[in-house]
Amino acid sequence: MLAGGGNADSSNMSRRIWKILAVDLAAGAVFGGAVLSGRGASPTVFAPSPAPSWGLFSPAQWQTVSGRLARRGFEPASIRVAGGMLLPQHRPFVFVAGTTGGRVCVVPVRGVHLGPTTCQAGKALVLFRSPGTMKGVLGLVGRGVVGLSATDREGHVTGLPLIRVGGMLTFADDVTDTVNLRAYGADGRVLARIDLGA
Repeated sequence: MLAGGGNADSSNMSRRIWKILAVDLAAGAVFGGAVLSGRGASPTVFAPSPAPSWGLFSPAQWQTVSGRLARRGFEPASIRVAGGMLLPQHRPFVFVAGTTGGRVCVVPVRGVHLGPTTCQAGKALVLFRSPGTMKGVLGLVGRGVVGLSATDREGHVTGLPLIRVGGMLTFADDVTDTVNLRAYGADGRVLARIDLGA
């Protein structure tokens, strides 16, 4: 926890969190095209891939999703999965990105159902959850955020890799054991905190 214990404890914890974030963000950059392992066997979290559907959708599902995005004004050749996961029963829960109106935007997709189009995060931390499960979240971080951490029920803090999509940073994570998420600015301040439950 960041709070409590006095200045020395806070300073030591801040340094520890920044070390964790630095290692995880560096790993995310190095393995940008590889599969990222979450905290459990399911869901599986993926980084961006040159394959448009990342194999998360059947051909029929992908045709439905890409067709709906094209009707929203997305350029068909630009549409591709930009990070996400498979929930139980092999249900995709992903960000799909593409170019529309000259901007790269993302849409959260649950199965073949499209969420809102977002071209810029309006807050420091924005979450999209899959209904009926706490297995995973998709998220956007706003300008000024340079790192993101997750705290589990035992108080362990880990950094989450951020995936750049156009001018935005996104993430996908298994939050089964996560108590809260924190977004940090360059000066180490907590810009946003979302509590996910005890």
